[in-house]
Amino acid sequence: MGSPKRLFRCTLLVALARSCDIDSYYADVDLTLTGAALRAALQDRISSPHDVVPYTSDATDTWDALYVLDADPSNADNVVGIYTRRSVAASLSGATDGWNREHLWPKSHGVGYSGADFSDLHHLVAADGSTNSARGNKIFGNCEGLPGCESPAYDEAADDTAADAESWRPPADVRGDIARAMFYMDVRYADLSLASCDFICDDPGISGNYSWLRRWHDDDPVDDAEQARSDLVCESYQLNRNPFVDYPELVARLFDDADETAARAAVCDSVCVEETDDESGASSLSAGGAMVAGVRTNPDAFAIVLLEDATGLEHLRVTDNGWSEGDGFRDSEGVLACTRAEAVAGTVLTEADFEAREGSFNLASGGDQLIVYNAAGSFVTALSINGAWDDAATSSGTSALPSELVDGETALALSAGDYDYAGSRYGAAAELREWLAAGGNWEAASGDVDATAFDVGDSESAAAPRFEPFYLLALLPL
Repeated sequence: MGSPKRLFRCTLLVALARSCDIDSYYADVDLTLTGAALRAALQDRISSPHDVVPYTSDATDTWDALYVLDADPSNADNVVGIYTRRSVAASLSGATDGWNREHLWPKSHGVGYSGADFSDLHHLVAADGSTNSARGNKIFGNCEGLPGCESPAYDEAADDTAADAESWRPPADVRGDIARAMFYMDVRYADLSLASCDFICDDPGISGNYSWLRRWHDDDPVDDAEQARSDLVCESYQLNRNPFVDYPELVARLFDDADETAARAAVCDSVCVEETDDESGASSLSAGGAMVAGVRTNPDAFAIVLLEDATGLEHLRVTDNGWSEGDGFRDSEGVLACTRAEAVAGTVLTEADFEAREGSFNLASGGDQLIVYNAAGSFVTALSINGAWDDAATSSGTSALPSELVDGETALALSAGDYDYAGSRYGAAAELREWLAAGGNWEAASGDVDATAFDVGDSESAAAPRFEPFYLLALLPL
């Protein structure tokens, strides 16, 4: 006879499985409703019960869940990345060259960093780390045929992906899965809403592009693997289901409703207004007036030191878009705008001093660039984390060096994306520029980027050794 503890566990598992049985789960929901009435009924059902799985914990957390939910059917020790469709060792979770946790509904679009939506396994999936960073907070959509569209979406993404500055097209075999996950999030959380805008909305809680998600739902129907994953989320972790996986026809009954359609259109016209501000101004900085002093990937961070007093900083831009002399900037990544107006020499600007201007800024650990320029078009400095500048610039992670800048003088190429300048922070502007542009003065780093201010002197004598007189005394005859 089995032990009481074992018998209790078996009884509990059976009870959980029964509570997640599709027929039983929806027994009290009128699935013939439409529009707002159906939304309310579904939201009530999938919100309670909902066991919230800890995002990161010593107990069972989302890492543990994704090991199971996104396991490679051919190799239980691996997981399959959502955007690459490649198998990677589960043991590489969180590693620079491994995989991490992708929020299909981006954190910056309203999910945030806490609460049930942050760890909801119906939209949290395994993803290759660098490709996850490349997607950033781009909305799901299809840029095919539009200027700036690149396919694949990233060097390591599946061949049938595509991306531009605003949108991201996932692999064909998971487009419907992603659409239904986004529909679930829209209904489960009252502060999240899908819209049909074809650009990234700055208003928290809005994501999309609904029009493409709706099409993908029809083009890529629920398959056995998607159904099994949804079942497992309920039975083993959250106790709630995704109704759009269980009953795909509910998508039309809810989202095709006239009032729902009108509400989504109104969002794009009123709440989400695309940026059209003038981009013709310039700061007082010219080439070498500022230099990069630190960089991090996943999560992104950077430090830029001003080597001279600067005004008009609101016109200063930072981008991870690649550059080529013939075509200018690629249009598949993001641009940040400085939020400060002026600052004195020695000030270190970090990512906290910038805000999103367009697209999705995400430095990929596998290779990328950070280019600092003025809105009017002149360049200030640049950093490559590919080991060298690439005149061909054939992918979003590569870039030529703008002709206004000189490698080793006003720009630098490093071999990886997690480095800090480790040389002296005291000297004349010309000396500091020379030291900052020398790769030998940089060290691999982790944690927060070093944002310590610099002491910029007026002349080279400012950086002279402070104890030089003692050296001279040693040369005098005894």
